[in-house]
Amino acid sequence: MDAKMEKVLKDAFKFVESLGYNVWAVNLYGSQNYKMDTPQSDYDFKALVFPSFEDVVSVAKPVSKVYTYGDGQVDVKDVRLMFGEYKKQNCQFLETLFTDFYWAAPEYREEWEQVRALAPLVARADVGRHLNAMCGMAMEKVHALCHPYEGKVDLLKERGYDSKQLSHAYRLGYMMDKYMAGADYKSLLVPNEDELKVLMDLKLYRPQLSVEEAKAMGDAKVKEMHDKKVAYFAAHPDLAVNEETYAKLDAVKLEVLKRVFKAELLS
Repeated sequence: MDAKMEKVLKDAFKFVESLGYNVWAVNLYGSQNYKMDTPQSDYDFKALVFPSFEDVVSVAKPVSKVYTYGDGQVDVKDVRLMFGEYKKQNCQFLETLFTDFYWAAPEYREEWEQVRALAPLVARADVGRHLNAMCGMAMEKVHALCHPYEGKVDLLKERGYDSKQLSHAYRLGYMMDKYMAGADYKSLLVPNEDELKVLMDLKLYRPQLSVEEAKAMGDAKVKEMHDKKVAYFAAHPDLAVNEETYAKLDAVKLEVLKRVFKAELLS
């Protein structure tokens, strides 16, 4: 990691701390992890924060909040919720276990490295759910092609559709193919040279498509992914959840929370 990225991560960590949270780790997600970033790309993060002992005893609602940060955002989640997202096999959250770009609290870095060491197992602990999650996310991207989200209205007026969404749908399709073939998860996050050309052309409007063409391409990709998933399920009828992996993940969570609460109560 170069000095610039290290500063970016440290600054994001300090930002979340400044909001009053006890931060475990801040992890980059998005285009930088896929080597699809451009000079205009912003930085988006997912941050794990610890609940206080009082939060747990009073059964307070675990925090889950997105903050604007620079040109991007920070998705802040209680560790209990974040681990739930890992078990849901949510691709956006799982990728943060594989990113090279993260910053963890020094006093709890060892436990965070233990979580990262489990990442390859976690990413395949529930293959069926993971495939469903990939297909669902691709469908969301296609639905978002022409949706007037805040900050996208001017783009839609100019271009007709949001090219990033179409590019992401195709990226998920490539990921799913490699996932079903048993590829190492960290490697499947990064498209190969041919895939990267297709994805960057789509992202940068090369060429500019009509809205109808963009929607048709997106719908076709979603259908293709669905059909491949159905065929995979038919060929692998005995898919099961690896509860042993999740037990190991929960054990790390329990141990780090014990340390956090002990430090809090003794302070």
